[in-house]
Amino acid sequence: GAAPAPALAPWRERAGTVVSLVGFLILLKLVVCTASGMTDSAQAVVLKNELELSQSEMGVLISCQFAAFAVISGVLLGPLTQLLGGRTQVVVLKCLPVIAVSYFVQAMLRSTSLGLLDGLSPLAQTYVFISVSMFGGMFGFALGTGITTECTQMVPKDMKGTFLGMEHSMFSASRILSPPMGIAILNSTGSSALYSVTGAIYALLFLLWGALSHRFLRAAPEGSSDEVDAKAVEMKAGAV
Repeated sequence: GAAPAPALAPWRERAGTVVSLVGFLILLKLVVCTASGMTDSAQAVVLKNELELSQSEMGVLISCQFAAFAVISGVLLGPLTQLLGGRTQVVVLKCLPVIAVSYFVQAMLRSTSLGLLDGLSPLAQTYVFISVSMFGGMFGFALGTGITTECTQMVPKDMKGTFLGMEHSMFSASRILSPPMGIAILNSTGSSALYSVTGAIYALLFLLWGALSHRFLRAAPEGSSDEVDAKAVEMKAGAV
């Protein structure tokens, strides 16, 4: 009969291996997910209270936004990633500053002291604001996809399930914590400050990525699946 499958290492040991291989990337994506979650959760409040959209207008706008993101994810994500350089280290380095600038622009658009959109109707202001948001979101998709792809290449195949379980658990926790954080900043300091804080987080991540990524990001090993797994474990052993 077929040879029995090798026994898996204990979960704690597998989790430790995953963290040693891709912990830096997981932490980066966790911070990105939390930062974007703060603004995503506050968007409906900004549309209703500051831009004075009715419930029907807001529903149509958000539905169109989701549809546009679906098209971006399904059609434009691949070409955009290739345009940005393909390799994760390059893609992340290019996406982070673009996303940071998009948040800073949104902060300027919502600034009452600057009054950049004062001459426009609330609906026209909304179109401008959402367009900038979606532009940054397009690069956010490329950023998140690139990080996840890199992680799955660097983790041995018998630990990919462990990695995905850890990733989804942490990001679920982030999605629970980020809305109250975003709403708290929005209520206490306003939408302009919220987008400024989010932009500053991405700007800081850009600086940290440029300074530290070469220490943690390993090139994905080439070869068969077994060779990739063996080289990944060797990289882990060499890091200990």
